[in-house]
Amino acid sequence: MQMTREQKAKWIVTADGMEAEGYHIPADRLTEMRDSKYEWPMHLCIKTWFDVHDFFPEFEAALEVHGHALDEKALVGAWEWCLKKIEKIPENDAIAREMFPEKFKGGFGMWTVAQMRAVSDEQKKRRLSSETPPQ
Repeated sequence: MQMTREQKAKWIVTADGMEAEGYHIPADRLTEMRDSKYEWPMHLCIKTWFDVHDFFPEFEAALEVHGHALDEKALVGAWEWCLKKIEKIPENDAIAREMFPEKFKGGFGMWTVAQMRAVSDEQKKRRLSSETPPQ
């Protein structure tokens, strides 16, 4: 899927789950959990094409349509987890743009594992240095 953050996929409930732009979540997998939170929102919220505000109402509707009981605590937990993740996106994008400006010149650029790891390591390094009080 090649979408930018400006081109968010729209989610719909389907007869066999829910989907957006060809990304399908089967009905029998909607209730998968991670750390007592719904897995799918947490898995998807870091995708560039994912719109957390569009997804959650449709996710809730899909649970109901497909006969799954809503676990409000799991839903709120996933929502809060996603909000914490997406608030970091501009900061993380800035680091990635600084390190690999050629990746942001338009089109769909492939990232190597080494490049992703380098950006992740730099994010951690900067976060730790901002948390460490000056001596």
